Amino acid sequence: MAVPEHDTGLTHDDPRQALLRAVRARGFAGRIAVAAHREATAAALQAARADLVLMPYRDAARAAARMISGAAGAPGPLLPDPDGQKELPT
Repeated sequence: MAVPEHDTGLTHDDPRQALLRAVRARGFAGRIAVAAHREATAAALQAARADLVLMPYRDAARAAARMISGAAGAPGPLLPDPDGQKELPT
């Protein structure tokens, strides 16, 4: 689920939680991955039955720290994107 994280309040619900509730209520039994940027938001999404909560900035920082410390090898060479828009890791 690639829905941006926005601040919530008295009049705003997290749209990711609403989507989780809706798809589960409709009987969807597949796995759902959601992105979050805050620990509290991640915990709330797990409580709302998200199967996997990705935290892109935290996850990338941890991977970079492992590469810098030598605990993990650097990613392989990059391949050019066929459309020339971005580079893809091998």
